[in-house]
Amino acid sequence: MLSDGFGSTGLASFVQQLMRAEDARVEVFGLGVGMDGSNVRQSYSKWVVAKLPQALPSALRQLYEGGGDDSVDAEEDERERRELRQQLLGQDGNDAFKREESLRQAEEKFRALSKSLNENRTATIQQGESSGSLMVDIVIVIDATGSMRQRLPQLVQQFAAMLVGDDSLTAKVSNELGVDLLLRCAVLGFRDRDDGRDQFFSPLNSASQDVFFGPDAKEVEELVQKMNAELQGRGGHDTCEDVPAALKKAVEWDDWQGQARYLLLLTDAPCHGSDFNGGEPDNHPGDSASSRAELTSAFQSAAEKSISVIHCALASSKTHKMYVEMAAAAKEGESTHGIGKRLDKDSPGNKNRDAAVANAAQMRLTQIDLGGGGAAAVAAKTHLVFCMDESSSMRGTPWSQLNQAYKKVWMYFENGQGAGEVVSVVQYSGSARVTLQYGTFQGGARDLQQGGGGTAFSPAAEQAVGLIKSQPAGCTPVVIFMSDGQTNDGEQAKSVLGRVPGLQVHTVAFGSGASTDVLRNMASKPEYFHTALDGAELVKEFLNIAQMVSNSQLSDKLYEDVGTKLALQMQTKLMTDCL
Repeated sequence: MLSDGFGSTGLASFVQQLMRAEDARVEVFGLGVGMDGSNVRQSYSKWVVAKLPQALPSALRQLYEGGGDDSVDAEEDERERRELRQQLLGQDGNDAFKREESLRQAEEKFRALSKSLNENRTATIQQGESSGSLMVDIVIVIDATGSMRQRLPQLVQQFAAMLVGDDSLTAKVSNELGVDLLLRCAVLGFRDRDDGRDQFFSPLNSASQDVFFGPDAKEVEELVQKMNAELQGRGGHDTCEDVPAALKKAVEWDDWQGQARYLLLLTDAPCHGSDFNGGEPDNHPGDSASSRAELTSAFQSAAEKSISVIHCALASSKTHKMYVEMAAAAKEGESTHGIGKRLDKDSPGNKNRDAAVANAAQMRLTQIDLGGGGAAAVAAKTHLVFCMDESSSMRGTPWSQLNQAYKKVWMYFENGQGAGEVVSVVQYSGSARVTLQYGTFQGGARDLQQGGGGTAFSPAAEQAVGLIKSQPAGCTPVVIFMSDGQTNDGEQAKSVLGRVPGLQVHTVAFGSGASTDVLRNMASKPEYFHTALDGAELVKEFLNIAQMVSNSQLSDKLYEDVGTKLALQMQTKLMTDCL
């Protein structure tokens, strides 16, 4: 009798049927499959439990080679069982509760015997060379474009934590489920199609090396070193990426061998096409059809190879539409190349086909929100408000140097895929004017045209706050306030900026004549005050601010438990899929 030990009629009525079989001299063996074999142990006189389907051959060998019966008195065992079963069968046949209670009491009386049998029959199955292990392939497909520049080093460390260590996937499954995982891993970094030869790369792949590797502590250390060296976030151009091509490339690798196969897709951007991009900047908005075709092809291959895809969402608000389309592609793949194809062949006209396909598609594609709380800390756009001193003291070289620093910051965000961020510019002297309102870092920066006059900070602060109050929805404002001169309204300017709760204010004192004390006091944190004596230092400090702004977009919480979260989710999925 092959069973997981669970049924709908209650154990008492089943035990009654087993008694009848034994009275008729039919020997019944219970072969339990699954993590919980307690009901099998309770019900059958002769039993063995295989925790994994792969353990069935070993379980059968164990059953027929003797499973511990020699360690107990067989006649006493039989006498006790018959006595307790007779008590069970003597209960009111219509009182299922009493029958089940009698069975629980019987189990208590057999506790010592059960312990002896359990230790012998189950431990051997778990510890066998093949029966207690499961080969698992994990492929990490990761976006390595400019927008991921600040995230990649921390994510790489979390991958290492997922693979080895006390909180790793292997440790969790081994400690909690008693199953040894044999992991095989691979990595595919990807950029956009416009990056040409740099679009795809595998840090551990060479002409003489397979794509997959079996991670031990040394190999994972090598993985971290190579990923940190080669996964440099750059390129990408627009916000959208060629996600379908990366997914298809990894799924079609020839070296998939594991009994369980998983592809982890990490990206903070949707793919090309107006049906997918969610309104994000896209140089190929007309590519919906080609993106859909590649996704469908990828999921057809995934269905054929039994590969489960886990979308690790770093910015779920940006990638939601893409995920919906991916789910549709997964369903199509199951219908034509997965369970739907098998049902069409084996059970034509099966009325449960659609439900089976839908269920299989939900198993084929799942999503983990790595942002926590909807990934708001990552998905939100930054609104950078530059307040530039254009007073008469900035004429000539200082103004040229300011333009150069401003263009460097622009290039930083444009090349780093900050094209979706929002930028405004306030130029001020004794008064202030807005020269750029809610622009984006695209198409290169235009030269700022200087005005002239004295220096007052509060008019610029008023303009900045006005821009922030009317900014596009979902933006986090950051003010960069620079000056080379003196003013007597610094406290007033600080008070104006203080109207925006939690506003990040960076101040830059340019040159030797700047109001350093006033600007230091205006910065929202001590580390947000910067000094630059010349043009080269101004470029450096502006780029430092740009990097600090990029880092501030990343929630520390996002990286605290990515490895643990992935390991837990993978453990749950392994149990669902395989155990």
